[in-house]
Amino acid sequence: MPVVIEFKKLAVIRIAEIWDFGKDSEYLLKNYDIIYFRNSRINFRQLLTPVVNGCCALDDLSFLSRCSSKFQYEVRRAEKENITVEFNPFISEIEYNQYRLFSVDKGFPAIGLSMFKRYSAVDRLVVGKAIFQGEVAQINFYLRLDDSLVFLAGFPVGGVSTAIRGWANRYLHFKAMSMAVKQGLNVYDLLGMGSFAGFSETIVRFKEEMGPVRVSRFDGVCYRSFLGRVIQLTLSLRNWLRKICV
Repeated sequence: MPVVIEFKKLAVIRIAEIWDFGKDSEYLLKNYDIIYFRNSRINFRQLLTPVVNGCCALDDLSFLSRCSSKFQYEVRRAEKENITVEFNPFISEIEYNQYRLFSVDKGFPAIGLSMFKRYSAVDRLVVGKAIFQGEVAQINFYLRLDDSLVFLAGFPVGGVSTAIRGWANRYLHFKAMSMAVKQGLNVYDLLGMGSFAGFSETIVRFKEEMGPVRVSRFDGVCYRSFLGRVIQLTLSLRNWLRKICV
């Protein structure tokens, strides 16, 4: 089933983000002027994304056995160091500002706070925190769909060492995967890989530690109505003017 996140920013223009869109859900097209498709199963921009399939058939040990030796070691080290994990459906403005500053520093595109609030409003946002000695060491954001848990972004918190950050991050992914299993979700989606998708080779190698398979996904934006096409033309004109004025 498609998951629809509606945009309320403009009263006149009907905008939505739709995950898991297929031909069986084309009836949704008439309801919006602009649609952002994610994992649409129809032809837009093709991305490779690493996913762990068959989650509901895995337990913690069988999942770990699919991971790299480094990932297994860091998870066990996190357990030895008594790192704990908690999940909740809300993001605070302080947490968002920490995430935004981290994204700017690393040159990553940051998801807007309004988007996180939309995910939370429809009970789809999952905020995971890894805690070391009473302090948050890592925060990861996830989007819960009907059959999958999608990793959106993550960042380290506080002044902990690089080693502790590594333990905390991998342990948080491990526990998120375990949570997905308990909720009956079948796919743990690591959301893209490769420099063409904006990810460094370091991030790609990290995602590969979890033993995923690479699958194709199709993302894109569609300007459906006359009003939507006017907006598309306006944006194209603005981009063209920016290029010639530089």
